[in-house]
Amino acid sequence: MEEKELTLREATLTIIDRSAAEFDLLKEQFKRAGDAFDVANDQVGLEIVSTEIFPRIRGLVEFCHAIYEYHIITLGMEDGKAIYDFNQRLSQLLEKLSKETESGNFTEIGDLLRFDFFDLITELGPFFVKIRQDFVDSKDPGLNRY
Repeated sequence: MEEKELTLREATLTIIDRSAAEFDLLKEQFKRAGDAFDVANDQVGLEIVSTEIFPRIRGLVEFCHAIYEYHIITLGMEDGKAIYDFNQRLSQLLEKLSKETESGNFTEIGDLLRFDFFDLITELGPFFVKIRQDFVDSKDPGLNRY
């Protein structure tokens, strides 16, 4: 079966539409890793962080950066600033998670995942619905390119 080529708008909307399920998966991974650290099963917690959480958060940071960098006109100033701020917060948390992982501070890693990351991902859900509408409403002809 041949795959249909998507416009930039369609591809972006597809990614945003899949984000709710990804955010739910991330929150579950935060809980699983945090729970592992709570019961001193640090190896399992670290494995979840390194193989599941880090790659997803890095991908989210890259996506948010690309949306901000290339689609600020589509977003408008308010949503553009908001996605920039979310991305800064994500990047800072990712850096802190990396440092705490290197230092072996498992209690702090668990807290970062369960509270800071969880709360930020929870905030991103409704915001992604808002930026989805920005892409739907945009009159930018560039979004219709393949």
